[in-house]
Amino acid sequence: MKKIIPQTITPLEQRRVVVPILIGFLLLLGTDLFLYPNTPNNIPLPEALKIMIWLGSATYIATLYKVILLSPRRFQRLRWVNTASAALGTIALQTIFPDIDARFYSVYVLLTVICIAILAGRSHALIVLVVNFLFSSTLHLQANSTKLQDWLLLFTNVIAVFLILETILQFQHISQARIQRLRLINQFAQQCGASLSQEHVLSTLKSTIEQTIRADTYFVGLVEGEMLNLVLLFDQGEYFKPTRVKIKGTLSSWVIRNNAPLFISDLREEPPLEDVDIIQIGKEALNLCWLGVPMKTPEITGVLVVASYTPNAFNRNDIELVENLAQHTAQALGNTFQHEKVEQQSRLDSLTGVYNHGYLLKILEGESLQARRQNQPLSLVMIDIDYFKQYNDTYGHMIGDAILVSLCNVIRRYIKKTDAVGRWGGEEFAIVLPNASGTQSLRICQRIQEAMKKVNFQSAERHHIPPPTISQGIALFPDEANTVDALIQLADRRLYIAKARGRNQIEPGEQHWEKT
Repeated sequence: MKKIIPQTITPLEQRRVVVPILIGFLLLLGTDLFLYPNTPNNIPLPEALKIMIWLGSATYIATLYKVILLSPRRFQRLRWVNTASAALGTIALQTIFPDIDARFYSVYVLLTVICIAILAGRSHALIVLVVNFLFSSTLHLQANSTKLQDWLLLFTNVIAVFLILETILQFQHISQARIQRLRLINQFAQQCGASLSQEHVLSTLKSTIEQTIRADTYFVGLVEGEMLNLVLLFDQGEYFKPTRVKIKGTLSSWVIRNNAPLFISDLREEPPLEDVDIIQIGKEALNLCWLGVPMKTPEITGVLVVASYTPNAFNRNDIELVENLAQHTAQALGNTFQHEKVEQQSRLDSLTGVYNHGYLLKILEGESLQARRQNQPLSLVMIDIDYFKQYNDTYGHMIGDAILVSLCNVIRRYIKKTDAVGRWGGEEFAIVLPNASGTQSLRICQRIQEAMKKVNFQSAERHHIPPPTISQGIALFPDEANTVDALIQLADRRLYIAKARGRNQIEPGEQHWEKT
């Protein structure tokens, strides 16, 4: 896995960096042409030619500044032309002024290679430097120079220029990498801020980590009671399914408990932390460098961890990056949880906490399609509280509300997680039972009926209130009704048959389901 290569600086930034260097180059050239003393080895030039050389250099620089640097595509085509011009220009300078001071000439070469490095890259700058070194060596050989001092000066100047160039390029690389990281963080924040999906947030985080940091392992853990739910876990090229681990005594627990980052550069040495054990997740290999950052919002508490099998793998920039990612991830996940909470509340009946009529109808439609595809039964039960209005009129609406809530609690006790219960309207409720036959649905209705008889209700004066009875109607899809509307109508009709038979009944009864 490779880190993303930082983009080159923009044309405007290139101009801002290069222009002061070019101005300095013109000043030095003017000094050499017009003020440098004539020596026997220097080529005498007429004043007009000197002016033409200087104006030609200035024109080239102005063209570079005004035209080429503003057009990246044009400059890409002229990159080698510019490199060759720079190399030939420095060679010409040394040819015209062979007695030029070596340190003075090194400044020329340094300014030139810095400009080429910024505009065309390291390889082009090294070509200019090597060409100048070879040309200078040739001049020394032609002059039959045997002085060790002259050769040492030549090598020293070349090495000095090279080291200065590398230092400047390193600073440029660091700044570009930092800008690139900030750009990616900003892009990550924008994408996550616009997303209300936990899956999309984690996918974006995964992509950003892979582009910006060399991590063999990383995970996002969310606190759920005494457990840490690893909603995203990557280890050594493999993604693992979400898993839960005990949080107590782990490095992550220290991060969450102290709400502070924890960086351990080398886990071969025991970390100076009390009550902390190293536990292994993912693959069997042990990470040797570990960085954990807390994630904390009103909606979530968790941790973002990156690790490496190599000790001392992360630096200060990596820590700052992970802290930024953790902050934006926490905010984004908090938004998704808040959105999910609002969505969930919009699906529920505010009093009883079961699904409302509209959302239960969506569930019923979805389950009917699933039942038809898989050729499985689907049962619908309609439940109505008998004489509910009398309870409200006699004991008050507080008792009536308590009866509604108690009935929903009883229903939840006897249905599976894959089943659904909702308030159909008033004191009427509906239960959707996927993959349940008529006989199985009847057994559930009987348990609910018996359980309601045992519910204890008391008035405000602590007087016992007899629990209400319930009437229930069952319909089976697709054997008895092959559409959702027909299923609802049949269950509703059977409910009213049960009420007409004297209430506290289940329609149809045992005999019907034995026949079918």
